[in-house]
Amino acid sequence: MADWLGADAVWNVESIDGRGATDAFTQAINHARTSTVADGATPAERIRAFADYLGLGQDWGRLIERCRELGSYGTAGLLRARSRLIHTGEIDRVLRFLGEFDVTS
Repeated sequence: MADWLGADAVWNVESIDGRGATDAFTQAINHARTSTVADGATPAERIRAFADYLGLGQDWGRLIERCRELGSYGTAGLLRARSRLIHTGEIDRVLRFLGEFDVTS
């Protein structure tokens, strides 16, 4: 099992053995595969379904427009991470990704 946060942040590797240690992961993966609130064939469809689930889909065009604006401007002056392991640059990247979606879909 390995996890990491960013290229220059924390990286941890541990060894586990035995079926019991991996059962929880298997159950979580199976649950995620069968119980989704964001069903869709593409990332855009899944994000749109998730926005609808959260009640944000009514004004999809404005949401995407705002993500585009914030991603372009950057959030460094607006947000301050409470942990050195969190970098606001990733938030900007996500906002730019969302800003690329088609507002008519």
